[in-house]
Amino acid sequence: MSVAVPKPARARLVEKIRLGFLALGYERLTMKDLAEFCGLTRRALYHHFSSKDDAFRAVIQQTGQGDIEAATEAAKTAIAKREQPANVVATLFDVRYGVRRRELAASQYAQEINDTAFRLCRPIMIAQATELHARLADLLNEMQQRGMLKIKPSVASKRLAALLADGARGVNQTLPPIPIAQLVLRYREMAVAILYGCAEPPAAKKTKRSSSKAGK
Repeated sequence: MSVAVPKPARARLVEKIRLGFLALGYERLTMKDLAEFCGLTRRALYHHFSSKDDAFRAVIQQTGQGDIEAATEAAKTAIAKREQPANVVATLFDVRYGVRRRELAASQYAQEINDTAFRLCRPIMIAQATELHARLADLLNEMQQRGMLKIKPSVASKRLAALLADGARGVNQTLPPIPIAQLVLRYREMAVAILYGCAEPPAAKKTKRSSSKAGK
């Protein structure tokens, strides 16, 4: 069982542990190895985490939550700039998933870390996915309120958010794998495909010049 520590200190420790897993992998890593990487004794690390699994779950919890916060803020910034809805959605998913996937791709232990996350952290991942769905639904509603998007009455924003999130996870896991540099482009293509099956762009406003030409 983890021991409570001050939030800033715990956050720094979990970040060091995250870097340790990227550098050393998971399967052959021992708590002694991890402690040495973090500049701690094994006893000190056990004071904070009961096991390697416990430490790994802390990484997934902290990193995932931080990425959700950053993704939400990035999407809100894109909305404030009145970017295309598909760009807003692609920004959200690229910050939530793409950033870590590009980082993970640089580790020789990428596959085992990914497999370990699905094996050990499924409840955490489900909870975080549920939160991301809710935030995306709020963003879709905000875009609709701003006149950037018109969701069909037959489609609930929560359902549309879930479909988009399913699409993003499909992009992440597709085979053959998408080149890592092309992730954000595929997120956008996916968003366009799903959004405009369920929503309509706002009607283009006629300018005075185009109206006068039409009257001639």
